[in-house]
Amino acid sequence: MKTAASRQRGDALLEALIGIVLMAVVGLGLAYSTARAANSQRYLNTQNLAIAEIREKLQHVSEPCATETVTITLAGKSVDFSPECTTENVTVRYTMNGTETSETLASVKTLTSVSTAGSDVTRELFGGDGSIVISLQ
Repeated sequence: MKTAASRQRGDALLEALIGIVLMAVVGLGLAYSTARAANSQRYLNTQNLAIAEIREKLQHVSEPCATETVTITLAGKSVDFSPECTTENVTVRYTMNGTETSETLASVKTLTSVSTAGSDVTRELFGGDGSIVISLQ
């Protein structure tokens, strides 16, 4: 008849092996999720840099509402943006020499958003489908 010690021979080794395999699976899962998070962070940082550059360059475009497309250069490539403008009457109130005055300016064009259509150039620059909409409201 076998003793209790001889029946359990190898059980501890098998339990340790299963524990190591489980820890390896958990470790690989953590490494995978960390890599995905780092990749997403890199992608978001790249998009933020592109959007900041677009905003800065669009601020220096004279009369963006005068044309149907505005072309700016990003990373050595020309990108066309379509401005969306509204025309409104604007009332300006100001105080001069203690007297409050208001004037209404008729038909003032206001830029409300700028967007780009998806193309090979914009897909390469921005990722995804390449379309970006910047709302100014």
